[in-house]
Amino acid sequence: MLLENKLKYFEALLESAKKFKQQPREKTFFDTAIRNHYENPTTELLEFFLNPQESHELGDVFWKGFADVVQAELKQDTDVSMGQIERLERECVTHSGNRIDLMLETDSHLLLVEAKIYHHQNNPFDDYVKYAKTRTKGKEILGLILSISGKSEALNWYGISYQQLVNAVRPYLAEQMLSQPMNKWNLFAREFLLHLESYYKIQNLDMNRVQFIFDHYQEIQELQKLKTNTIKEVVEKISQQLNLMIDNYASFTKYESWGGIRFYNHAWGNLTNTTLHIREHKGETIFGVTTYILNLSEELQEEAFQILNCHEDSRLRNWKIEKYKGGAERWLCIYWDSPEPTFEAIEKLILEKARLLDQIEKTLR
Repeated sequence: MLLENKLKYFEALLESAKKFKQQPREKTFFDTAIRNHYENPTTELLEFFLNPQESHELGDVFWKGFADVVQAELKQDTDVSMGQIERLERECVTHSGNRIDLMLETDSHLLLVEAKIYHHQNNPFDDYVKYAKTRTKGKEILGLILSISGKSEALNWYGISYQQLVNAVRPYLAEQMLSQPMNKWNLFAREFLLHLESYYKIQNLDMNRVQFIFDHYQEIQELQKLKTNTIKEVVEKISQQLNLMIDNYASFTKYESWGGIRFYNHAWGNLTNTTLHIREHKGETIFGVTTYILNLSEELQEEAFQILNCHEDSRLRNWKIEKYKGGAERWLCIYWDSPEPTFEAIEKLILEKARLLDQIEKTLR
C-alpha cells in the first residue's frame, strides 16, 4: 500500500511538472558555425546588415531599427535624426593600437559600438573617444555598448541590448519581406535576429521552474532512482526470458551511453544483438527495438528479411546498412517500433525478433 501511494504521489508530481516543460528553441544556421566565437562574427554581420549599400538588398532596414534604439536610449525626440550612414569601419585601430569593434559615421554623428556577448566591459573606452575626436569632423560622438544586459559600465557610454535591436528591426524587416518576398537575404536577416535572441536562453530563467525543482529535489532524485532500478529489472526479466525461450541462449547486456540497451548471445560468438531504445518523438515516448546483424553477406540479406518477417510486420520502421572500421564491419540495421508503450508489447517484440535472429545466426552463417 505504501508503494502504491508513492507511485500516485509521483504521478501527481509529474503532472504538475508538465507546465514547466521547455519548448525547444528554433535553431538557426548560425548555430552550426559561430557558436564558439561569438563577438567577432556578430560584429561582422552587424557591419554587413547595417550598411545600406551592401549586397543584401535590404536597404536601411537594420540601420533604421538601430537608429530607433539609439534615439530611444538618448531620450531624444523621434524627429531628431541620427543621420544617414556614410561609412562603416570594423576593428578600427586607434593610435594606441586598441581596436574599436565598429565605428559608424553618419552625416551628423560618429557612433562607436562595442559588441559584448559574455565578456566583461573592461575596454579602454577613453582611448576610443580620444581617437574618435581626431576623426569627428565636428560631428557628435556617441559611445554605445551593445550587450545582452543592455547596460553600460563605462562613463558616458550608452547601453543597448540585442533584444532591443531585434525588436526594433523586426517591423522594418517584415515590411521588406512583404515588398520583396523573393529576396534571399530576408531569410538570412531573420536567422540573424533569431541568433541574437538565442543569447537570452540563459538570461530568461523561469524562476517558478527553478523553485519547483528546488522544492521537490529529493522526490525527483527518488523518481530518477525508481526509473533506473525499474529499467534494470525490466532488462533482467527480458534476459531471463531470452535464456528460457531460446535454446542455448546465454544472454548478456550492455548499457550504451546514448540510452540503448543491447541484448547479446554468448553462443553466437559475435556482436550481433537486439537493442532496446527509448526516445521522444513529437511529444510522445517511442519504445523501439533494433536488430543489428554483423557481417552478414549481401547475398543472404533477403533471406534474413524473410526470416524476420520484414515484408509483413507493420512494426517495421526502416532499415539501413552501416559500415565501420574501414568497411571491416558491415552492420545490417533493422528498426522496429512497439505498437504500444506497455511492457508486454515491448517484451513480445524483443523476444520475437531475438528468436528469429537466433535462427538467422544458426542457419545463414
